[in-house]
Amino acid sequence: MIVEKRIALPDDDTPTDAPPAHKERPQSWRWFSFGLRSRVAKQVRVTVLGILRDLVKQPDISSSASAILESCADACRMNNLSISTLLQEPSVEGHTPLYWAIIKRAPGSPVEPEDPSSPDLLESFLSIATPFTETTISDIRLACLNNADHALYQRLRRSPAFSPLSGAEEVLLGGVRPVDEINVLNVEEDDCAFVVDFRIPLFQKRLRVSKQLNLEFIAKDRLWSLKFLIAAAENSNIRPIAETGTWLVTLALLEHSAPTAVDSNLIIKDATIPASPSPSSPSVLSRQTKGKPTITLRMKTGTTHLAPDHRDNVISTSFKDSLMAESLQYNASPYVAADGSLTARLEARLGRPDGECIIC
Repeated sequence: MIVEKRIALPDDDTPTDAPPAHKERPQSWRWFSFGLRSRVAKQVRVTVLGILRDLVKQPDISSSASAILESCADACRMNNLSISTLLQEPSVEGHTPLYWAIIKRAPGSPVEPEDPSSPDLLESFLSIATPFTETTISDIRLACLNNADHALYQRLRRSPAFSPLSGAEEVLLGGVRPVDEINVLNVEEDDCAFVVDFRIPLFQKRLRVSKQLNLEFIAKDRLWSLKFLIAAAENSNIRPIAETGTWLVTLALLEHSAPTAVDSNLIIKDATIPASPSPSSPSVLSRQTKGKPTITLRMKTGTTHLAPDHRDNVISTSFKDSLMAESLQYNASPYVAADGSLTARLEARLGRPDGECIIC
């Protein structure tokens, strides 16, 4: 009787001279095969981590990053490894390769890649690093803060991987994230002062549905969070005590930020009045519509400095503190533009409150 030998498939580790298929291999063979694959995977892991380290150390090879990373990703797939996981390991001096790619960006580098077909090192990393862990997001925040790169931070925050929409927001917005415009300005006459201009699309609708709008920015070497909230059970752990349904605004410091005292005003003007009438429209100039009074909501620290990582360490004010601010809750509010957007300005100064003037 002739017994045919089994033919090894390309992805089959069975030797061509193995016993017939109907006979089981010895247990020791299975352990040998598993051990061999495990050793290869460990070697691939070490090699890929070394390549990632070289990429962030040597700017001259970053132009080839996409091709190099593609080869690394292929090697990881063949050995049941995740290139995303390796990119998020703190394998380079206690930080992720993503951290160093941000830190080593040249000052003034464009936030968006100039040539999408030739991404820089950070773009190449971001394209294969998701989904991010909370630890990775923290490392990215720290890198943007250390690099004082507010523009890049805003761009990353618009990424679903960095700041995903809630379920309610997904339904409301159809998965398309509105772009909250946040511009930070320093005050030349005062090194301790800064100004932040906000434009928040669909302000009322988004706030009513999700119960909170979180705006984050970098100013004065700190990460800040300005939140609009409607007091509800689902956000009771991130806001001061308030009656259900109350509209609030809070200011807080985020992780990696040094504690500080701060005095600030949130200023919202009548959206129906043009900011600067065009000289070509004499009828507008002559009308001189007075408009509604400007809303000013003051937020300042007391005897304790504002500090990060403390749930209750926020400064806040209720819209009930201002008759005009309460009107922001209503449809057709004069403070909300016709397209549903809210324009606001935060004027702030680090240090203990001193008098009523924040930025004169």
